[in-house]
Amino acid sequence: IDVEAGRLEAHGKDECQERKVTCECGEVVVAKGMEAHSKDGCLIVKIKCDLCSGMVTKADEKDHKANSCPQRRVDCALGCGKRFNASHVFKHEASECPHRQETCADCDEVIEHCKMEQHRERQCVSRLISCRKCGLEFKFMAAFKHDANECPKRGVPCSLC
Repeated sequence: IDVEAGRLEAHGKDECQERKVTCECGEVVVAKGMEAHSKDGCLIVKIKCDLCSGMVTKADEKDHKANSCPQRRVDCALGCGKRFNASHVFKHEASECPHRQETCADCDEVIEHCKMEQHRERQCVSRLISCRKCGLEFKFMAAFKHDANECPKRGVPCSLC
C-alpha cells in the first residue's frame, strides 16, 4: 500500500493493518487479526456461559462450568443418587433428600429422614408403648421398671404360700 511520505510514521504506528499490536491478554498479534483473536483466541475476552448465561473469561470457562456455575449438574452429596443443578442441591439436601439427617423429637437421636418412621415406631427409647397386662401407656425406656415394680397386674410371689 502506498502511503504519503509525511504520514508514513503515523500510518505505521496507528493505521497499518500489518503492524504488531499487543492485546490486553499480553499476546502480540497482527492488527488485522485482532478481531479474530478477540473472538477466538483471547483468554481474557468475556463470553456467555451456555449453561447459566453469566459472563466469564474464556480462560475461566472450563473451571466455571466444572466448579462454580449455578446450572452445572451435581450429585446429591447425601447419596440418594439424584442429580440437580448446583443452585438447587442445597435445598434438596437440607429439606427434600430422604437421606438428610433429622433429630428425633422424642429422644434427640440423629436419624436419616427415610428411617425416622421406623425409628419412632420400633427403635426409639422414648416411644410410647402399652403394657400388655394392664394397658397403661409409658415410654419404652420405662418398660422394665413398670413390668418389675409398677404394673398392677404383674405377678408377685405370695408371702403366705
